[in-house]
Amino acid sequence: MFFDFIFHLSNRELHCLEDMVILCSMLCVENVFYKPKLRKSQITNKGAGQNKANLSKYGPSSSASNNRFSGGSVGGGGEKDHFVRQLTAEEERIEIAHAGLRSEYGDFITLWNIFRQFEKFNYTYEWCERNFINFRSMKTARKIR
Repeated sequence: MFFDFIFHLSNRELHCLEDMVILCSMLCVENVFYKPKLRKSQITNKGAGQNKANLSKYGPSSSASNNRFSGGSVGGGGEKDHFVRQLTAEEERIEIAHAGLRSEYGDFITLWNIFRQFEKFNYTYEWCERNFINFRSMKTARKIR
């Protein structure tokens, strides 16, 4: 019933049925952003007391800054345990590629934009690889559409 309402509204009044179908197909697949796993030799840390849990917990976020800071009170004494994790060149490339596809207007527009770019470049694996996008997810979204 809800789908019928959306279908009629988007088709008759807004003329955006194709865009709605793209969004639905992109929402049906797993995460389209791809971040390859880093080798241990690529990770450099500064500071004492870091362990593997800290690295995975405070890994790269969506911003494209060069350093990552995290910290908090340790032992309640007001001392801060900060560490800096430098982004590798590969992580920097991933962040820049993903930032170029993201929209300031939200996730739906981002997903729509990713699919349209994938479509513009003829659904190629090379485009997905260059932009660190999961090709399998995009192929599935194309089939659903």
